[in-house]
Amino acid sequence: MKNLVVFGACKEESSESSDSDVDTNEEEYHVLLNKWLNLKNENLRLQQDLEVSKMREVSTGEQERERMLERNMTENHKRVRILNGETKDLDKILSI
Repeated sequence: MKNLVVFGACKEESSESSDSDVDTNEEEYHVLLNKWLNLKNENLRLQQDLEVSKMREVSTGEQERERMLERNMTENHKRVRILNGETKDLDKILSI
């Protein structure tokens, strides 16, 4: 019977220390959770920044391509006008 009382007393002290451990573990959990959430948010922000950067690169490339096509179109238009003028002269010569 004495052993049972001592065991009960020891167990009670043990549960009190585990309560403080639980509080400490809970605090650590919340600290780690907050750190994880902050890292997760930072990761999302960095991913969005990367996507925006890639989109800007693509946009810049497309703008350069547009300018090149515009120049080619202008040059082709000039050539067509020149050829049309020469065709009129040729038609005049041939009709004589």
